[in-house]
Amino acid sequence: MLRQSHRSTRWERLRPVFPRPMIGDTSPVIKKSQRLWKSTIASFSVYLFALVGCDLGSTARREILAIHGHEGIVYGVAFTRDGKSAFSCGLDGFIRSWDLSTGARLKQFGEGGGVGIRDIALSPDGKKLLSVGMDKVVRLWDIESGKEKRKLEGHTSAVYRVAFSNDGKSAVSCSADKTVRSWELITGKNRWRFGSSLSSFGTVYSVAITPDGGKVLAGCEDKTIRVLDGLSGKQISPLRGHHVAVLCIDVSADGRKAVSSGSGKEILVWDLVTGKHRTLQTGHTGSIREIAFCPQGNRVLSGSFDGTLRLQDIRTGSEILCLKNHHLPVYCVSVSLDGSKALSGDYKGGVRLWDLRQ
Repeated sequence: MLRQSHRSTRWERLRPVFPRPMIGDTSPVIKKSQRLWKSTIASFSVYLFALVGCDLGSTARREILAIHGHEGIVYGVAFTRDGKSAFSCGLDGFIRSWDLSTGARLKQFGEGGGVGIRDIALSPDGKKLLSVGMDKVVRLWDIESGKEKRKLEGHTSAVYRVAFSNDGKSAVSCSADKTVRSWELITGKNRWRFGSSLSSFGTVYSVAITPDGGKVLAGCEDKTIRVLDGLSGKQISPLRGHHVAVLCIDVSADGRKAVSSGSGKEILVWDLVTGKHRTLQTGHTGSIREIAFCPQGNRVLSGSFDGTLRLQDIRTGSEILCLKNHHLPVYCVSVSLDGSKALSGDYKGGVRLWDLRQ
C-alpha cells in the first residue's frame, strides 16, 4: 500500500503497490531493492493497470484484517453465521478457522501434505462443514469437535465445488470427471448423478443450489450453465451466453437471479424465471475467479486475477467499491450474512477481511 507521504513524486506514484504485513507472516514485505524488483518486475504492468479506478486511500480504510492463512493458494473462504469468525482452505491441504477480531487461528482440520482442498461450505445451522479437493472425496466435518463425520465417495477426479442445500440435509458437488453429484448427508448415499466421463460439456467447474432446492446450476467447460432439477438431477435447460468456460456461479437469496463468470472480465446476470441474461461490464483487467451476491440481491462482489475486488450494483452496472491490497491474484471471496463485511483469499496464502459498509 502506498503511504500518503510517498505520493509526492511521479516515480513514487508509479511504484508497484505492496500489501502491508499479514498476521502470521514473519518475512519482511519489502527487501533490498535488487531482490524486490527481480521478484516483482514480471507482474508490474498488471498491477499498474489494476489500480485504474481504485482509490488506494479507500482501500486502506476498508481493510480490517490481513492474515497469512496458508502456504500457497487460498481456494475458499466462508463466514460463520454470526460473522465473528471464518474458515479458509487451500492448496496446502488444511482447513483453518479464524477469530476475525484478532486474526488468531482457532482450529485446523485436514491432513495437509499438499493435497489441495478446493472449496468449503458451511451448513445453514453452522454446525457442519463440507470440503472437497484433489483427492476426489467430499468430506463432512463436525465443526465443534473438528472430526470428520462422513466421507462421500464417487467422483473419479478432482472435485472443484460443493454446496449445501438450504435445509442442510443434502449437498451437491462438481468435478473434473464431468459430473455433478447430489448427496444425502445423513446416509452418505449418492442421490443422483448428472453427466459421465463421456459428457460433451466437459469439466464442471462450479455449482450452486437455489434456496428452495428446486434447481441446481452447474457451470461447465463448454461455456454453458446446465440447469438441473434438484430432486431428480435431470436437465431442465442449458443457459448460453458465455464465451469462455464458466468458473463461478452464485444465486440470489430470493432464488430469482443468478450471476456467473468465467475466465473473462465480465459478469452475466441471469433471470432464472425467463432464462434471459444481460452483461455486466467490470473494471477488472484480469480473469474473474469468484463472485458472490450481497444479501439484498442487488450487489455482487467479484475477485480477480488482477488482484482486486470490485463491488457493483447489478441494476445500474455502477461500481461501488474497488479494493486493492492483495499481492497476487484473488482466488476466492465471501460476503457476510448481514452484507457488512467481505473475505478474500489470494495466491500466496493471504486472507483479508474488508468493510463493505457505505
